[in-house]
Amino acid sequence: MQGGDVYIVVENKVGAGYTETEAGDQLSRYRAYLNQRKEPHKALVLITHWTTPTAQVDSVVRWREISGKLKQWKKEGGLANFPVAEALADWLVCFLKEENMSEIKLDLMDIASVSTHRCLIDACAALEEVINPVADSLNGKFKDVVGLKVPSGWGEFSSNNLGAPFFGGIWTADGKKCRDSGAILWVGLWTGVDIYNIQPTLPDVPELSAGIALWPEEDVDRVKELLSDTKLTEAGWKLDSIAKTDDYFEAMFLRKARPLSVCYQPGLDWGDEVKSFSEQCCDDLRAVDTEALRAIVQWDAEEEGGAAKDEDDD
Repeated sequence: MQGGDVYIVVENKVGAGYTETEAGDQLSRYRAYLNQRKEPHKALVLITHWTTPTAQVDSVVRWREISGKLKQWKKEGGLANFPVAEALADWLVCFLKEENMSEIKLDLMDIASVSTHRCLIDACAALEEVINPVADSLNGKFKDVVGLKVPSGWGEFSSNNLGAPFFGGIWTADGKKCRDSGAILWVGLWTGVDIYNIQPTLPDVPELSAGIALWPEEDVDRVKELLSDTKLTEAGWKLDSIAKTDDYFEAMFLRKARPLSVCYQPGLDWGDEVKSFSEQCCDDLRAVDTEALRAIVQWDAEEEGGAAKDEDDD
Protein backbone atom coordinates (compact mmCIF):
# COMPACT_ATOMS: atom_id res chain seq x y z
CA MET A 1 0.00 0.00 0.00
CA GLN A 2 1.50 3.31 -1.10
CA GLY A 3 0.35 6.91 -0.82
CA GLY A 4 2.41 10.07 -0.61
CA ASP A 5 5.14 9.60 1.96
CA VAL A 6 3.62 6.38 3.34
CA TYR A 7 4.45 2.81 2.33
CA ILE A 8 2.87 -0.20 4.06
CA VAL A 9 3.47 -3.89 3.43
CA VAL A 10 0.54 -6.10 4.52
CA GLU A 11 1.00 -9.82 5.08
CA ASN A 12 -2.23 -11.85 5.25
CA LYS A 13 -2.29 -15.07 7.26
CA VAL A 14 -4.84 -17.38 8.86
CA GLY A 15 -2.80 -19.81 10.89
CA ALA A 16 0.09 -20.92 8.67
CA GLY A 17 3.74 -20.24 9.37
CA TYR A 18 6.10 -18.10 7.33
CA THR A 19 7.76 -19.18 4.09
CA GLU A 20 11.46 -19.86 4.46
CA THR A 21 14.03 -19.39 1.65
CA GLU A 22 17.78 -19.05 1.45
CA ALA A 23 17.27 -15.29 1.73
CA GLY A 24 15.47 -15.70 5.06
CA ASP A 25 11.88 -15.93 6.22
CA GLN A 26 9.01 -13.98 4.68
CA LEU A 27 8.87 -11.15 7.19
CA SER A 28 12.65 -10.65 7.27
CA ARG A 29 12.63 -10.23 3.49
CA TYR A 30 9.75 -7.77 3.70
CA ARG A 31 11.58 -5.81 6.40
CA ALA A 32 14.75 -5.67 4.31
CA TYR A 33 12.72 -4.37 1.38
CA LEU A 34 11.04 -1.72 3.55
CA ASN A 35 14.41 -0.53 4.81
CA GLN A 36 15.39 0.23 1.22
CA ARG A 37 12.32 2.37 0.62
CA LYS A 38 12.74 6.16 0.78
CA GLU A 39 9.32 6.99 2.26
CA PRO A 40 9.68 8.42 5.78
CA HIS A 41 6.65 6.50 7.06
CA LYS A 42 6.89 2.75 6.58
CA ALA A 43 5.29 -0.21 8.30
CA LEU A 44 4.94 -3.99 8.11
CA VAL A 45 1.43 -5.05 9.14
CA LEU A 46 0.36 -8.63 9.80
CA ILE A 47 -3.33 -9.52 9.42
CA THR A 48 -3.91 -12.97 10.90
CA HIS A 49 -6.16 -15.28 12.81
CA TRP A 50 -3.72 -17.40 14.82
CA THR A 51 -0.25 -17.00 13.24
CA THR A 52 2.24 -15.70 15.81
CA PRO A 53 3.87 -12.38 14.83
CA THR A 54 7.65 -11.95 14.91
CA ALA A 55 9.81 -8.99 15.94
CA GLN A 56 9.82 -7.81 12.31
CA VAL A 57 6.13 -6.83 12.51
CA ASP A 58 5.15 -3.24 13.39
CA SER A 59 1.47 -3.92 13.91
CA VAL A 60 -0.82 -6.95 14.20
CA VAL A 61 -4.51 -6.96 13.29
CA ARG A 62 -6.71 -10.00 13.95
CA TRP A 63 -9.44 -10.99 11.51
CA ARG A 64 -11.92 -10.99 14.40
CA GLU A 65 -11.06 -7.32 15.03
CA ILE A 66 -11.81 -6.53 11.39
CA SER A 67 -15.12 -8.38 11.63
CA GLY A 68 -16.07 -6.47 14.78
CA LYS A 69 -15.10 -3.09 13.29
CA LEU A 70 -17.08 -3.72 10.09
CA LYS A 71 -20.17 -4.64 12.10
CA GLN A 72 -19.71 -1.55 14.25
CA TRP A 73 -19.43 0.72 11.20
CA LYS A 74 -22.59 -0.76 9.72
CA LYS A 75 -24.47 -0.40 13.01
CA GLU A 76 -23.42 3.25 13.26
CA GLY A 77 -24.40 3.92 9.64
CA GLY A 78 -20.85 4.53 8.48
CA LEU A 79 -21.34 2.50 5.30
CA ALA A 80 -24.89 3.62 4.49
CA ASN A 81 -23.78 5.95 1.68
CA PHE A 82 -21.50 3.37 0.12
CA PRO A 83 -23.67 0.44 -1.01
CA VAL A 84 -20.88 -1.46 -2.76
CA ALA A 85 -18.59 -1.18 0.26
CA GLU A 86 -21.46 -2.21 2.54
CA ALA A 87 -22.20 -5.28 0.42
CA LEU A 88 -18.53 -6.28 0.41
CA ALA A 89 -18.34 -5.74 4.18
CA ASP A 90 -21.42 -7.93 4.73
CA TRP A 91 -19.89 -10.66 2.59
CA LEU A 92 -16.58 -10.54 4.48
CA VAL A 93 -18.31 -10.63 7.87
CA CYS A 94 -20.34 -13.69 6.80
CA PHE A 95 -17.25 -15.37 5.38
CA LEU A 96 -15.26 -14.83 8.55
CA LYS A 97 -18.13 -16.21 10.64
CA GLU A 98 -18.41 -19.32 8.46
CA GLU A 99 -14.67 -19.88 8.78
CA ASN A 100 -14.78 -19.40 12.59
CA MET A 101 -12.57 -16.34 12.30
CA SER A 102 -14.94 -13.76 13.78
CA GLU A 103 -15.23 -12.71 17.42
CA ILE A 104 -15.07 -15.47 20.00
CA LYS A 105 -17.66 -14.81 22.68
CA LEU A 106 -17.52 -16.80 25.90
CA ASP A 107 -18.71 -15.52 29.27
CA LEU A 108 -19.34 -17.05 32.69
CA MET A 109 -22.94 -17.90 31.79
CA ASP A 110 -21.72 -19.93 28.80
CA ILE A 111 -19.23 -21.79 30.97
CA ALA A 112 -21.81 -22.49 33.66
CA SER A 113 -24.36 -23.69 31.09
CA VAL A 114 -22.50 -26.99 30.54
CA SER A 115 -23.96 -28.53 33.70
CA THR A 116 -27.36 -27.02 32.86
CA HIS A 117 -27.31 -28.70 29.45
CA ARG A 118 -26.45 -32.01 31.09
CA CYS A 119 -29.44 -31.61 33.41
CA LEU A 120 -31.68 -30.94 30.39
CA ILE A 121 -30.45 -34.04 28.55
CA ASP A 122 -30.80 -36.21 31.67
CA ALA A 123 -34.36 -34.95 32.21
CA CYS A 124 -35.27 -35.56 28.55
CA ALA A 125 -33.86 -39.08 28.73
CA ALA A 126 -36.01 -39.75 31.80
CA LEU A 127 -39.10 -38.30 30.14
CA GLU A 128 -38.47 -40.47 27.08
CA GLU A 129 -39.47 -43.39 29.32
CA VAL A 130 -42.88 -41.70 29.58
CA ILE A 131 -43.14 -41.02 25.84
CA ASN A 132 -42.06 -44.38 24.45
CA PRO A 133 -44.99 -46.54 25.70
CA VAL A 134 -47.42 -43.97 24.30
CA ALA A 135 -45.61 -43.74 20.96
CA ASP A 136 -45.30 -47.53 20.75
CA SER A 137 -49.09 -47.74 20.75
CA LEU A 138 -48.98 -46.51 17.14
CA ASN A 139 -46.74 -49.33 15.95
CA GLY A 140 -49.63 -51.65 15.19
CA LYS A 141 -51.41 -49.28 12.82
CA PHE A 142 -48.22 -47.85 11.36
CA LYS A 143 -46.34 -51.10 10.74
CA ASP A 144 -49.06 -53.58 9.79
CA VAL A 145 -51.54 -51.34 8.00
CA VAL A 146 -49.55 -48.43 6.58
CA GLY A 147 -45.93 -49.59 6.26
CA LEU A 148 -44.35 -47.10 8.69
CA LYS A 149 -41.70 -48.60 10.96
CA VAL A 150 -39.11 -47.53 13.51
CA PRO A 151 -36.02 -46.66 11.41
CA SER A 152 -32.86 -48.74 11.43
CA GLY A 153 -30.84 -45.52 11.78
CA TRP A 154 -31.95 -42.27 13.39
CA GLY A 155 -29.38 -39.97 11.79
CA GLU A 156 -29.63 -36.39 13.04
CA PHE A 157 -32.47 -37.37 15.36
CA SER A 158 -29.96 -39.50 17.27
CA SER A 159 -26.88 -37.32 17.64
CA ASN A 160 -25.10 -34.21 16.45
CA ASN A 161 -22.36 -31.94 17.80
CA LEU A 162 -24.64 -30.85 20.66
CA GLY A 163 -25.55 -34.34 21.84
CA ALA A 164 -28.87 -36.15 21.53
CA PRO A 165 -31.33 -33.69 19.93
CA PHE A 166 -34.50 -35.81 20.15
CA PHE A 167 -36.11 -38.21 22.62
CA GLY A 168 -39.20 -40.21 21.66
CA GLY A 169 -40.66 -42.20 18.78
CA ILE A 170 -39.78 -41.98 15.08
CA TRP A 171 -41.15 -43.79 12.02
CA THR A 172 -40.10 -43.91 8.37
CA ALA A 173 -41.43 -45.78 5.33
CA ASP A 174 -40.46 -49.45 5.71
CA GLY A 175 -38.05 -48.51 8.51
CA LYS A 176 -35.48 -46.88 6.25
CA LYS A 177 -32.68 -44.92 7.87
CA CYS A 178 -33.72 -41.33 8.49
CA ARG A 179 -31.00 -39.99 6.21
CA ASP A 180 -32.35 -42.14 3.34
CA SER A 181 -36.03 -41.40 3.92
CA GLY A 182 -38.06 -38.69 2.25
CA ALA A 183 -40.75 -38.93 4.94
CA ILE A 184 -40.32 -38.98 8.73
CA LEU A 185 -42.93 -38.99 11.53
CA TRP A 186 -42.08 -38.24 15.15
CA VAL A 187 -43.57 -37.79 18.62
CA GLY A 188 -41.32 -36.71 21.48
CA LEU A 189 -39.01 -34.10 22.96
CA TRP A 190 -37.06 -31.84 20.59
CA THR A 191 -34.14 -30.35 22.54
CA GLY A 192 -33.94 -27.04 20.69
CA VAL A 193 -31.53 -27.72 17.83
CA ASP A 194 -32.13 -28.00 14.09
CA ILE A 195 -32.70 -31.53 12.78
CA TYR A 196 -32.43 -32.05 9.03
CA ASN A 197 -32.77 -28.27 8.66
CA ILE A 198 -36.08 -28.18 10.60
CA GLN A 199 -35.89 -25.66 13.42
CA PRO A 200 -37.78 -25.77 16.71
CA THR A 201 -40.80 -23.49 17.00
CA LEU A 202 -38.80 -21.04 19.13
CA PRO A 203 -35.07 -20.90 18.24
CA ASP A 204 -32.91 -22.85 20.71
CA VAL A 205 -35.88 -23.63 23.00
CA PRO A 206 -36.63 -27.32 23.76
CA GLU A 207 -40.19 -28.36 22.96
CA LEU A 208 -42.70 -31.16 23.02
CA SER A 209 -43.12 -31.95 19.35
CA ALA A 210 -44.98 -34.22 16.96
CA GLY A 211 -44.75 -33.99 13.21
CA ILE A 212 -44.77 -35.40 9.70
CA ALA A 213 -42.04 -34.04 7.43
CA LEU A 214 -41.50 -34.65 3.71
CA TRP A 215 -38.46 -33.62 1.66
CA PRO A 216 -39.51 -33.39 -2.01
CA GLU A 217 -36.98 -33.04 -4.80
CA GLU A 218 -39.77 -31.44 -6.82
CA ASP A 219 -43.57 -31.24 -7.08
CA VAL A 220 -43.99 -29.37 -3.81
CA ASP A 221 -47.69 -28.85 -4.52
CA ARG A 222 -48.32 -32.60 -4.39
CA VAL A 223 -46.52 -32.86 -1.07
CA LYS A 224 -48.61 -30.04 0.33
CA GLU A 225 -51.72 -31.90 -0.82
CA LEU A 226 -50.53 -35.15 0.80
CA LEU A 227 -50.03 -33.39 4.13
CA SER A 228 -53.35 -31.57 3.85
CA ASP A 229 -55.15 -34.87 3.24
CA THR A 230 -54.23 -36.02 6.75
CA LYS A 231 -56.67 -33.39 8.13
CA LEU A 232 -54.26 -32.81 11.03
CA THR A 233 -54.63 -29.05 10.70
CA GLU A 234 -58.15 -29.54 12.02
CA ALA A 235 -56.55 -30.89 15.21
CA GLY A 236 -54.32 -27.84 15.63
CA TRP A 237 -51.27 -29.04 13.69
CA LYS A 238 -49.49 -26.30 11.70
CA LEU A 239 -48.36 -26.65 8.09
CA ASP A 240 -44.93 -25.12 7.51
CA SER A 241 -41.93 -25.35 5.20
CA ILE A 242 -38.17 -24.83 5.18
CA ALA A 243 -36.40 -23.52 2.08
CA LYS A 244 -33.88 -25.65 0.20
CA THR A 245 -30.22 -25.33 1.22
CA ASP A 246 -26.95 -26.69 -0.16
CA ASP A 247 -27.28 -29.71 2.13
CA TYR A 248 -31.03 -30.38 2.17
CA PHE A 249 -34.03 -30.38 -0.13
CA GLU A 250 -36.93 -28.13 0.76
CA ALA A 251 -38.89 -29.58 3.67
CA MET A 252 -42.65 -29.38 4.15
CA PHE A 253 -44.08 -30.53 7.45
CA LEU A 254 -47.08 -30.67 9.74
CA ARG A 255 -46.24 -30.11 13.37
CA LYS A 256 -47.87 -29.70 16.75
CA ALA A 257 -45.43 -28.26 19.28
CA ARG A 258 -45.36 -26.81 22.77
CA PRO A 259 -42.13 -25.08 23.85
CA LEU A 260 -41.06 -26.09 27.35
CA SER A 261 -40.80 -22.41 28.25
CA VAL A 262 -44.54 -22.12 27.56
CA CYS A 263 -45.30 -25.27 29.57
CA TYR A 264 -43.26 -24.21 32.57
CA GLN A 265 -44.83 -23.25 35.86
CA PRO A 266 -43.58 -23.79 39.41
CA GLY A 267 -44.31 -27.29 40.67
CA LEU A 268 -45.29 -28.63 37.23
CA ASP A 269 -45.34 -32.42 37.00
CA TRP A 270 -43.34 -32.85 33.80
CA GLY A 271 -44.23 -36.52 33.54
CA ASP A 272 -47.95 -35.72 33.40
CA GLU A 273 -47.36 -32.82 30.98
CA VAL A 274 -45.32 -34.94 28.58
CA LYS A 275 -47.68 -37.91 28.77
CA SER A 276 -50.73 -35.73 28.12
CA PHE A 277 -49.13 -34.10 25.07
CA SER A 278 -47.87 -37.42 23.68
CA GLU A 279 -51.26 -39.09 24.12
CA GLN A 280 -53.01 -36.19 22.42
CA CYS A 281 -50.65 -36.27 19.43
CA CYS A 282 -50.80 -40.05 19.11
CA ASP A 283 -54.60 -39.86 19.18
CA ASP A 284 -54.41 -37.27 16.39
CA LEU A 285 -52.19 -39.58 14.30
CA ARG A 286 -54.33 -42.61 15.07
CA ALA A 287 -57.34 -40.71 13.70
CA VAL A 288 -55.67 -39.96 10.37
CA ASP A 289 -57.27 -41.85 7.50
CA THR A 290 -55.20 -44.92 6.66
CA GLU A 291 -55.25 -44.12 2.95
CA ALA A 292 -53.75 -40.67 3.61
CA LEU A 293 -50.81 -42.26 5.44
CA ARG A 294 -50.43 -44.93 2.76
CA ALA A 295 -50.26 -42.18 0.15
CA ILE A 296 -47.32 -40.63 2.00
CA VAL A 297 -45.52 -43.99 2.15
CA GLN A 298 -46.23 -44.54 -1.55
CA TRP A 299 -44.92 -41.08 -2.39
CA ASP A 300 -41.70 -41.86 -0.53
CA ALA A 301 -41.28 -45.08 -2.52
CA GLU A 302 -41.83 -43.19 -5.77
CA GLU A 303 -39.27 -40.56 -4.78
CA GLU A 304 -36.73 -43.29 -3.98
CA GLY A 305 -37.45 -45.04 -7.27
CA GLY A 306 -36.98 -41.82 -9.19
CA ALA A 307 -33.67 -41.13 -7.47
CA ALA A 308 -32.46 -44.68 -8.20
CA LYS A 309 -33.42 -44.27 -11.87
CA ASP A 310 -31.52 -40.97 -12.03
CA GLU A 311 -28.41 -42.73 -10.66
CA ASP A 312 -28.80 -45.50 -13.26
CA ASP A 313 -29.13 -42.92 -16.03
CA ASP A 314 -25.88 -41.29 -14.90
